[in-house]
Amino acid sequence: MGKRKKDGSKAEDQIETDSPRRHKKTKEVIISEVSTCKNGKKFPPVFLSFTHAKCNPEQLNKSQPSVDVKMNGCIEGKVQIGITLKTNHIAYTNTDDDQDSHYTTYLAIRDKSTGKTRLIESLNVMMRPELINMQDRPKSVVAPRSTNPLLLKTEVKEVNSEDRIETNKQLIKSFGQRKGQRYYELKELNTVDAEDTEARVLKAAGVVDAGAVTTPVIEAKTTLSLVPPRDEDAGRADMIYRVEHILTEREVQELITACGKIVEKYSSDKAFDKGVEEKIFSPIGAIFLKKLLKNPGEFDHTSALSLYLDAIVKFTKMKPADLKKGLHSLPPHLPLMIKKKIFDQFSTGPEKKRFISPELKDKAVCYSIVIALMLNNCKIEVSHITESLRIETRNLKKLVLLTGASLELDSDSHQQKIILRKTLTSFDVNYVAKKRK
Repeated sequence: MGKRKKDGSKAEDQIETDSPRRHKKTKEVIISEVSTCKNGKKFPPVFLSFTHAKCNPEQLNKSQPSVDVKMNGCIEGKVQIGITLKTNHIAYTNTDDDQDSHYTTYLAIRDKSTGKTRLIESLNVMMRPELINMQDRPKSVVAPRSTNPLLLKTEVKEVNSEDRIETNKQLIKSFGQRKGQRYYELKELNTVDAEDTEARVLKAAGVVDAGAVTTPVIEAKTTLSLVPPRDEDAGRADMIYRVEHILTEREVQELITACGKIVEKYSSDKAFDKGVEEKIFSPIGAIFLKKLLKNPGEFDHTSALSLYLDAIVKFTKMKPADLKKGLHSLPPHLPLMIKKKIFDQFSTGPEKKRFISPELKDKAVCYSIVIALMLNNCKIEVSHITESLRIETRNLKKLVLLTGASLELDSDSHQQKIILRKTLTSFDVNYVAKKRK
């Protein structure tokens, strides 16, 4: 729509649009020169990193440290340097870590007048701290004792293999799928009573030394854990389950990078809704991924958990034919590291014959409930869970109790919600409900 100024002259036409898919024009980068340090004649710029803490340039400059730099030549195209940095109370020396052979770091210098950019090859150097004692001899730094109650907690003694097998059997019989229940029922029918067998042998063979007859015992080992690790002594509900219990620091960074690409591609709520219709995202995953649109570019561990939750829910709905395809069956926007983690945690079997057992299906449901509670202030509607996961209401109640949460009816919305409080609920796997008269 054309606009006019106060003096009557017509201003330039302006077109306003509310379309979220509008892209800004990016300026072209003109590279005028690329300098390398492979010949070893020039000393390249150096970026310092410290193993024990993040570099603070302001504090480092105020302390006025003494720096000793030596260039030890060039070996196989790599510059070899030695750096010693001394502050008032700590000395640092560079480690022997080699430079990454797959990537090269460049320092970009742009001339605003010409618009051209020069690239100068730089080195990434890792510094190791060393204490200086009275004799001026270097001594390794010892980290202080941790005050984290989770790390100081004594480990529980290993459970006997027979007790573990019995616990898992009762767990599956109580709220497992029918496939797992039938497995143990058939196993019990085919089990031979040892005392009855011994009585038959004595009757048939006469007097036989019972100590000479040995029955082989097969021990089955399993490390099945349906819920993520948790801190039951935490003072707040939001500290019972933490990110470090589920994802490593490297996995969080990989997921954050993937979230940036997803938000760039799906830049509106309608785009995510269309992704749910095309079965690219799960309904509960799309709910939390839409929240990333409010602050684009500012991603943290919550965005990593949102994408990880969506990946777990998508994995539980995979068909046996898709499981045989391996890692390629998961969405392409997921990092390879996360794909392998999901296959290892929630499926079993050979490489090309993977399958999801009833126990692992329950484990995936428990992980999904816990992550959803972490992302929504320890409260989530039951409809969000049942909309994305195929699970019976009876089994859902037992799995919710197993995570330590509880099912409650919201008086305002009149909807059933899963709520996690500081006082965890308990579930007895040996409890068998009595039939009503």
